[in-house]
Amino acid sequence: MPYLEDGSPEEIRAALDTAVRSRGISELAKRIDMSRAGLSKALGANGGPSFETVRSMLHALGLLLTVKAMKQASRVPSLFFEHSLSLDS
Repeated sequence: MPYLEDGSPEEIRAALDTAVRSRGISELAKRIDMSRAGLSKALGANGGPSFETVRSMLHALGLLLTVKAMKQASRVPSLFFEHSLSLDS
């Protein structure tokens, strides 16, 4: 199972914080045209960076956000559809 597959927003924020700090928060803040204090606040324990800030950070870190479909068995609509089929037969 990939890291953070079911990650909470807090886990994702903490992972971004670690990645940003490993590269240097001041340098990254400059690259995304944000103040160091603003970036620190967004990545702090009570931070909630906007999607645009997250996108900018990922781009500056050379990372790509990927979205992948969940497994069939874990999708509620599929289970409902299967149940509906069994009622009609």
